[in-house]
Amino acid sequence: MVDRAFKDNSVNVVFCAGNNYLKYTAVALMSLIENSDKNRNYDIVILETNNEENAKDLISDMVKDCKNFSVRFFNISEYFDKYRSENMVSHHYYSKEIFMRIFIPDILTNYDKVIYLDSDIIVTTDIGKLFDMDLEGNYLGAVRDFNSITNMQYMPEMRSYFKEFLGIEKMGLYFNSGVLLMDLNLLREIKLVQKSMELLKRFDSLKYPDQDILNIICTDNHLLIDGSWNFTFAINAILVQNSALRDFALDWCKGLITPNIIHYITEFKPWNTPMSYSDVWWIYAAKTPFFEKLKEEFNIALASGHYGNILNV
Repeated sequence: MVDRAFKDNSVNVVFCAGNNYLKYTAVALMSLIENSDKNRNYDIVILETNNEENAKDLISDMVKDCKNFSVRFFNISEYFDKYRSENMVSHHYYSKEIFMRIFIPDILTNYDKVIYLDSDIIVTTDIGKLFDMDLEGNYLGAVRDFNSITNMQYMPEMRSYFKEFLGIEKMGLYFNSGVLLMDLNLLREIKLVQKSMELLKRFDSLKYPDQDILNIICTDNHLLIDGSWNFTFAINAILVQNSALRDFALDWCKGLITPNIIHYITEFKPWNTPMSYSDVWWIYAAKTPFFEKLKEEFNIALASGHYGNILNV
């Protein structure tokens, strides 16, 4: 259990970082700090699994002079032990740590509302603006997954996966789980963790494991937030080329015009691949204590040639 860091109302944010992912989390956190409101408090909780103590200390030092910031770590290894981790399927470049966000309601029992953020993001405005949104009685708020919606329209195998295998009929509502505004009271009430584990036993092969599970559970109980709060610039170009997808394209364009959160969604990341918006990421990376290590890793990736191109519009 994690106690609240501030007695007064605070902006509560959760990151999840497994397998030495903390240096990338640090960059996301730095962007959040740099764009914060000095008149508000920010309660940051980082769920992790046995990361190096030195790395955690370096991140804690990032806010040592910020009286309105608290950064704490919570090791959730016991949750993977408690629930049979073999049911937490992985696919492609995902690991079981992607399921950390599902445990948030049961870990932060003293919290009513939090923002969950993936580590491969950059925040360009005050995250408090997202936190202040009214969820209107929904379990969570999220941005559409524009790629999945587009792919379902034009790829028969994807249509079969979403509609027949998962049973998701309202694909226009399918959301990306990398940025979530969560009502923890409601998610505890519906027993999110238990429902998720039951679904993981039922489905033996998921393309987007945690995201698919959350979409099934929250299909009729989530608020769609505009695309600026989870701008995924690497998209299927058909989204902006076909008039049948016009409404979805307009929503995506809100992020193109004003990207409040930039999300680097593919396996290619700014720390290993030259790509759009990588300059924004490196501006914040340079302000973290991990900058030299990040540069070293980037140069190794370039030298090896193990990077690729991303489709950008």
